[in-house]
Amino acid sequence: MKSLIKNILILVMCGMMTVSCVTGNDDNAVLREHEEALARTPRVLNLLVNGQPKTRDTQSIWNHFMVKAGDVVSITATFNSGNGAASSTFTIFRQYYGIAHAQEDPMPVEPLTEMEFDYGAGSSEFSLSYTVPSQDDDGFDFESGNIITITFTSLNDTGGAGFQDFILEYE
Repeated sequence: MKSLIKNILILVMCGMMTVSCVTGNDDNAVLREHEEALARTPRVLNLLVNGQPKTRDTQSIWNHFMVKAGDVVSITATFNSGNGAASSTFTIFRQYYGIAHAQEDPMPVEPLTEMEFDYGAGSSEFSLSYTVPSQDDDGFDFESGNIITITFTSLNDTGGAGFQDFILEYE
């Protein structure tokens, strides 16, 4: 009798595992939908700072690029308007201080005088040499641990939006 109950329980558990593996959802269709939405999103590809890509630490937090006042930072990237887009607008700006909440208004990344750039469909190469300032816009000296956040935002004519940034931290 005990072996019969044991066999029935094993059969029921096997049936439950089989049923639990079949959800009725086509997970691949959902994944495809997300991949297609990402492909339509305008974005910054291949972002390099002094030839180095952004990396994460062991807790998946983005690493900062360490700099000193007067350093010339080389920024290169590829702007992609997203699949199906005829045009896109990329905005590039810098903000001093604050990681979660910037303490100063967005400003052009010197030597740029504008922050907004219009691009056609496809990919466009971007490069910029940025000299790390010794003082902020109000004339205060930067100290060790202060940061400059350089941000790229993008919009395309299909309604897609993208975001990418990196942080320069004073040594």
